[in-house]
Amino acid sequence: MKHVAAAIYLSFGMLFLFLQGFDGFTGPENMNFIIFLFLMAGALYLYREIRERFQKK
Repeated sequence: MKHVAAAIYLSFGMLFLFLQGFDGFTGPENMNFIIFLFLMAGALYLYREIRERFQKK
């Protein structure tokens, strides 16, 4: 189930990253930090899921 959470976090991180390229989009001042948090949370969930699957085998 962690892989689903990882996909959601990574998707939102990429969405926020791509939204910065639009001219009319005005995000908060700490938008880069928010993107970093979403991408790191997704990577962490994905790493935990992969590690857990290899430990079971």
